[in-house]
Amino acid sequence: MDAIQGVTLLTASNWEVWKVEIKVSLMHYGAWEFIEKEESNPEVEAKLSWRDRCDLKLRKDRAFTLIYQNISNEFKPLISGTTDGAEAWKILQEHFEPNTRARKIQLLDEFFSTRYVPGENLGLFICRVKRSPERLREVGHDLPPLYQGYQMIRSLPDDFRTTVQAIYRWSDKDFVPDKIEAELLLEENRLSVVKKDLEGVSTFAFSDEVKHKIKKQKSKFQPKSLDVNSNSFVKSSKQVVKSSNVVIETINVRFDEGKKGVDSGKTFTGPVRNYLLKDFPEDGDIISAVGDRADHPEADSERDTRTDGAGSESQTVETPTLRPCVSIPWIRKPVERKDRSRKDIYYFVEGSNARLRSFNEIQKYCKDNNIEYDQNLFNFSGKNSSSGKVADLLNLSLEEEANLAEVRIPKTYLQKLLTKKEIMVAL
Repeated sequence: MDAIQGVTLLTASNWEVWKVEIKVSLMHYGAWEFIEKEESNPEVEAKLSWRDRCDLKLRKDRAFTLIYQNISNEFKPLISGTTDGAEAWKILQEHFEPNTRARKIQLLDEFFSTRYVPGENLGLFICRVKRSPERLREVGHDLPPLYQGYQMIRSLPDDFRTTVQAIYRWSDKDFVPDKIEAELLLEENRLSVVKKDLEGVSTFAFSDEVKHKIKKQKSKFQPKSLDVNSNSFVKSSKQVVKSSNVVIETINVRFDEGKKGVDSGKTFTGPVRNYLLKDFPEDGDIISAVGDRADHPEADSERDTRTDGAGSESQTVETPTLRPCVSIPWIRKPVERKDRSRKDIYYFVEGSNARLRSFNEIQKYCKDNNIEYDQNLFNFSGKNSSSGKVADLLNLSLEEEANLAEVRIPKTYLQKLLTKKEIMVAL
């Protein structure tokens, strides 16, 4: 037969636990009474019927078999010389609970070493404290109630400080383990109620603070009122606002720094920045760039020649040749998410598996592959669902180039006067 399910095997370190578990099992099978009785009464057994005598012998044998089956192999030789359950129990009890002075000192040391574990239920802690005096009583040593009460309150947390101070002021008549236990359990219940109330208040305060922060952030990001004097629309990357006297910075501008002067090199000697402006649709969905650097090779570099005097030597700095970004076969592909909440835009080079999801990734890819980065070629707006080659989507025709207006900004006050004079002459 196998061991009883739910009963651990007896080892050298679990006698106290095993003793309780096997006692419950023997009581379940009606065999514990044979452990408590030291001797059977032959006269009573003689008056029983043969059926009752068989049942009595079966339960008596079961008391021994249950004990034998639930001990480890190293302790089975201790009770292998008997078949009586009461005798087997007595042998094991004498082995694990010897009535010696060394065992008494060991139990006393365990009692005074009992400490409250943070987070432990107070009732379980008091039960551990009360169990040690019972074990000492079994070996013939009675522990005074004063020590038991002191052990109950000596290691409690700071939450019980007020109650412990009050208990120390009790009289000797009231300073007994039962009254101390009742007082500590009442205090534990009170502290649990107070803690629950404080958690509710802190949760409410935290939620109110979060709501206040959300409202503050919403008000912070609300669009501020602008100078609205007409019904003209100004388009930005996020929203449409009505404004007439507001300048909004956009990326739809190309700077041409290759040309110098207003009309000719005789008028100005210094480099002048040129702005090429283009009219774009008001809906904002545009991925076409204003020109490309391939159409304007003069914008690849700015040449500023200065003379230091007679005998000065010019120094030339060689820069690596970068491939124009517009010459790369970029592919634009919008991909709809599984929840259909929005579309993600990806760019990749034809024949490559690298999927680029942002301007930073494209810039890094261009830097790693010796490509001149041009942000105007890319558009990650989900409103534009166009897909295909970027060159086809850009479709910069000659008619669009004709819409470009060239603006040259002089750098000095003298240049400004000369420019104004030329305009007056032209009129």
